Amino acid sequence: MIKHLLLRLFLARYRCAPICYDLLLNYCTERLLLQRIGGRYRFMHKLLQDHFAKMDLS
Repeated sequence: MIKHLLLRLFLARYRCAPICYDLLLNYCTERLLLQRIGGRYRFMHKLLQDHFAKMDLS
């Protein structure tokens, strides 16, 4: 539990992920961008997944 919290704080500090990541994932699920399968998420649309996979992160 503490490792999970520290990771979330670290990612939020360096602006890699929002602090309320679960709210973002739930929002995307409601908008049918993601599908929740157990504790995991997957993109509903292959084109959207491919678009994010091709993004340059630098």
